[in-house]
Amino acid sequence: MSETRYMISDMAKKVDVEAHVLRYWEEELDIGVSRTELGHRYYTEEDIRLFRKIKELKERGLQLKAIKVLVPELKKKEAESLEKEDTAGEKIIVLEKKKSEKEQAETLPAIGPDPDKLKQFESIVTGIFRQVVQDNNVELEGRITDSVVKEMNVLMQIREEREEERFRRLDETIRTYQKNRQLVAAAKEPIVNKKKSTKPKILLVDDSMTIREGIRRLLVGDYEVSAVQSGVSAIRAITLDKPDLVLLDYDMPVCDGRHVLEMLRSEKEFADVPVIFLTSRDDPESVKKVLSLKPEGYMMKYLKPTEIRSRVDNFFRKKKAEQAGRS
Repeated sequence: MSETRYMISDMAKKVDVEAHVLRYWEEELDIGVSRTELGHRYYTEEDIRLFRKIKELKERGLQLKAIKVLVPELKKKEAESLEKEDTAGEKIIVLEKKKSEKEQAETLPAIGPDPDKLKQFESIVTGIFRQVVQDNNVELEGRITDSVVKEMNVLMQIREEREEERFRRLDETIRTYQKNRQLVAAAKEPIVNKKKSTKPKILLVDDSMTIREGIRRLLVGDYEVSAVQSGVSAIRAITLDKPDLVLLDYDMPVCDGRHVLEMLRSEKEFADVPVIFLTSRDDPESVKKVLSLKPEGYMMKYLKPTEIRSRVDNFFRKKKAEQAGRS
């Protein structure tokens, strides 16, 4: 018996969705559809049942990512269902043959079978066939439901863990920032017998120890340089001892340079602290993103030491000239 082939337009009508939806599901779910010698899609009865199940799961609210996990199981159950239907069909044929032979033996004088008995037999066989299909569908639905629940539970657990970790880090940052603000008043009190340095104060912020140590050694002769390795530590250091310049790494974990600058700009007392970003990205898009935050400037981490020193010196010379002009 040859299989019936359906074109995509016929398939769309049978599944009751648009043709472009079928093509989209095929691509997203990696469902291989048979093609003719000319490369045209065609579908079988098995494909129709599979896509109807997919549509049913979509109507229940499942995303395609979750359904994709279930596709192999759906295909497997579909194959098992066909085997059961074939077995049921074979049983029906055997039962029908035996029934016919029995009727012929009992009613030899008769020309044909009794119509009433034939209807009764058809009713019994139809009931058996429907029960086989129904039992198979119940089992399939139960396995699909269990698989979906397990998959969704895993996805929700991963999402909750990520959200919990993000909020934990954010809460830790906020608490540290609030605590440091309480120390500002104490930090402003004059320390007895401490000689005040006349050198400009630079705070260097970078999560790389190599970068921190290299730039610190480059500037320490003419500047009072302190170095920290994170954005949270930078906020604390600035609130305790306001620097004349912050050399701030743009890319850091948890609290990056953008967050630090936004916190400074939100506080009236520290909004005027000049910041020069340190970055290793020199593509136009990254540079545009850095400059959109309006820092005093930016410079590449891997410039020559003499050029880094020159840019810092130029910043303070320009600042000194501006102060002299205002006075």
